[in-house]
Amino acid sequence: MDHLKGKTIVLSGTFSAFSRNEAATVLKACGARVTGSISGKTDALITGKNPGLSKLISAKKHDVVILNEDDLHDILKGLALPGDLLQEEPEEVERQTTPIPYEEEIRDGKKTTYYPNSKQIHIVGEFKKGLREGSWKEYWPNGQMKQDYGWKDGLKDGVEYDWRDDAIQVCEGQNKKHQRQGKWVYWHRNGEYKQSYQYKAGKTFGDYIWNGEDGKPKGRGAFEDGKRVGRWEWWEDKVHHHTITHYENGQRDGANEVFYKNGQLAYSVRYEDGHKNGPFLGCV
Repeated sequence: MDHLKGKTIVLSGTFSAFSRNEAATVLKACGARVTGSISGKTDALITGKNPGLSKLISAKKHDVVILNEDDLHDILKGLALPGDLLQEEPEEVERQTTPIPYEEEIRDGKKTTYYPNSKQIHIVGEFKKGLREGSWKEYWPNGQMKQDYGWKDGLKDGVEYDWRDDAIQVCEGQNKKHQRQGKWVYWHRNGEYKQSYQYKAGKTFGDYIWNGEDGKPKGRGAFEDGKRVGRWEWWEDKVHHHTITHYENGQRDGANEVFYKNGQLAYSVRYEDGHKNGPFLGCV
């Protein structure tokens, strides 16, 4: 019986009906190659109780079929395997970020961890079929909220908040299937508005705003499909106070002008498709 001829299989965890060595012996008798680590050539990972976290992560990374002990019984009986294991290679399709378990033991229900030698809660969240689900909260050692992220099917999905240990909010935004969406805002330690971005399908677009801790502008510009476009301006506290650069499809294109604090032009250079293309004009 060689219905597994040419297939590479990895075993992980503890099986209730037999040892891992016994399972490996029979799988080899069916023509399979049984190895101890996951690679791009692995066809399936068969898991028992408490499978290794590194193997699960590696299997997700390499798109390896993950089977359980019931599937293993079917294999040893000579029955067809579920899923894609005995089928032709599937057509390559675009995939979302792959969710992975948060800990080695696949579990359901509430998860609470504490700081060492303390009753202070560190992390509170919930698993569903071994993947993060709903609101996950993390706290600083002083009890102040540190993070509050929404999750769905093991992917960031929903609101995302971050705070410093002094309760000053750092960040606020929204995720959809592990990709940033909508407006994301950041604040300085003193509570002043710092930066804001717009996201669509995980890529920046629209206006970009950056302010200093004193509330004065530090940067202004715009994105399109994750790339800088149009007029960008920066303000600095050093010798060159003000810079104006033009972008097209993420590359410098047009005039690049730098000014002193008094407003006098320091120098100007023209760019085309990201390369200098024109005279350097400097002022003393």
